[in-house]
Amino acid sequence: MRFIAAFMVVVCHARGYNWVEWGGLPKGDQTPIIKLFFAGTRAGREWVVIFFVLSGFLVGGGVISRCLSGTFNLRLFVIDRFSRIWVPLVPSLFLTLGVALYCGLPHSSIDLLGNLFALQGVCFKNFGHNEPLWSLSYEVWFYVLIGAIGVILSRELQGRVVAVFVILISCIVFTRLSPDFLYCWLLGAFCFFLISERKRPGLVVISIIIAVFGALISQLQSDTLSVSKSHLIDALPGRNVACLIESTGIGILIASICRQQPSSDLWIKLDRFGTSMAAFSYTLYLTHYPILGLWEHFIPQRSPNFNLLSFVIFVAKICSCLLVGWLLYLPFEAKTPSVRAWMKRIWSA
Repeated sequence: MRFIAAFMVVVCHARGYNWVEWGGLPKGDQTPIIKLFFAGTRAGREWVVIFFVLSGFLVGGGVISRCLSGTFNLRLFVIDRFSRIWVPLVPSLFLTLGVALYCGLPHSSIDLLGNLFALQGVCFKNFGHNEPLWSLSYEVWFYVLIGAIGVILSRELQGRVVAVFVILISCIVFTRLSPDFLYCWLLGAFCFFLISERKRPGLVVISIIIAVFGALISQLQSDTLSVSKSHLIDALPGRNVACLIESTGIGILIASICRQQPSSDLWIKLDRFGTSMAAFSYTLYLTHYPILGLWEHFIPQRSPNFNLLSFVIFVAKICSCLLVGWLLYLPFEAKTPSVRAWMKRIWSA
């Protein structure tokens, strides 16, 4: 799921870089198939929601569970989250800087520092025209908030007092960010406690329907919709509510299937392939936008026609993002366990 979400974000951004908007295509290219393709490659926000729910489920739910069992360790939590975020982030920011310098894109050392401290969207801009960095500030502050909550649930009074102030700072930060994504993250954390060993195919189907329904409403309520809205669409919930509906479906889906082991050879192979691809999905997410920026530097015009040549270029852009993401993953994100073990040894010493 993590790789699919990252890959679809890449596809959505690559499509936006490759063609003009739907309304700009000639009438001959506005066929039902191409319309379906454009509709399916514009839901970037809805795919990012999957990241937030997965993070809430794995990190938030895990912390609450350890607090309830009395095994939460703030030191290990900080090391795990710091290494997870910053080992891939730092080289990705340097890649972004290199592309910005080469292409003459605006960049600021102040914004670079702000992005290192996850303050983009709070009081700094995304560094170097790397727009997907907006979600990293959310992720980091999710961790800060749940870490402080973990301290309150499991530490002595002095630690709890400090944790209250950390929670206050986190709440102030989320007045600058959108609290809607915090709710999505918390829904994922609560769904952690729905995990079951039993197979529940009916619940899986229902959760998928809920998630798709929420994502569909979110898209219908998008401000960039190329078709006119009917009174029925106006009567539907807003986009923020739709994201919560989508998050609920995704969270229930993850809880329903995470303990189910693949049995057939096909599912076992898919499970292994998905695991290997998910391993570099974070690096892929961080690095694909600068690579697309390089493409735009050399091919600045978006194609006004949907033809074989434009589609081949579109596929080439996606493949280049996958290749660069994988090459940058090998020396950095792949070494995260080693860096984490080293940090634990240093901290213990």
